[in-house]
Amino acid sequence: SGRRDAAATSLTWVAGRCYGATASGIIFEVDFDGGRVHHETDGLGGAVWQLLADARAPARLNACCDDGSIRVFECDEQGVLSYAGALRVATGARCLCAAWAELGDSRALFAGCDDGTLRRLDAATGRSSLRLTVDGDAPRVWSVATLCDTASCTVASGDSTGAVCLWDGALGVLLRRFRRHEGDVLCLATVGGARVFASGVDAKVACVERGSDGAWTWAAAHRPHVLDVRAL
Repeated sequence: SGRRDAAATSLTWVAGRCYGATASGIIFEVDFDGGRVHHETDGLGGAVWQLLADARAPARLNACCDDGSIRVFECDEQGVLSYAGALRVATGARCLCAAWAELGDSRALFAGCDDGTLRRLDAATGRSSLRLTVDGDAPRVWSVATLCDTASCTVASGDSTGAVCLWDGALGVLLRRFRRHEGDVLCLATVGGARVFASGVDAKVACVERGSDGAWTWAAAHRPHVLDVRAL
C-alpha cells in the first residue's frame, strides 16, 4: 500500500483473496489490480503476528494475536471479514504462529507463543491438550509447521534461540533439535512430507530431512543474500 505505518507482518490467501495483517492489529485485503488495500478490519487482539487459512473452511481466516488468542473471521463474497469468535491459546503470552494438523480422525492447531511454549488445541473443543516447551533463555516460538499423514504427525518449530525442533505431535516427544542458525528462526516450510526448510534473521536457508529409517538429519544450508528472511 506504500503506507509506512502499515508494514505487513503476515500475508495469506483465503477464498481466492490475499489478506494481510499489521503490528497495529489491522487486517486488510490486498487489491493487486488497483494497487491498494481495502476492507480493513480490526483484529481485536492487538498486534497480529500471523494469518492462517483453513483448508476445511475455505472462507475462514485465523489471526494469531498479541493477547494470546487466535481470532477467527469469516470472509463473504465481497471479501468483507466478519468476526466469528476466538480460541484462547495462552494467558499472559503472545500467540505468534500456528499451523493445522491432522491427528487420525481429529484435527488440532499447534500454536507457538513468546513464552517458549508450543501448544496443541483441539479443533472441535478449542481446549489445550498438550504443552511443549523449547530450551533456551526466554525463547520465543516464531514459526511452526506440520507434516502429518494417517500414520504419524510431526511438528516443526523455529525459535529465537536459532533452533529448529522436530516433535511427535501426538505424544509431545522431542524427536530432534538442530541449533545451526545464528539468529531467530522466523519461518518454516515443508516439502514432500519429509523435508523442512527454515530461515530467519541470519538469512541462512537450511534444510533438514527425514530418512527412510524415520530419523531426522541436517541436509544442507545456503545464504542467498544478507537480509532477514521472513517467509518461505
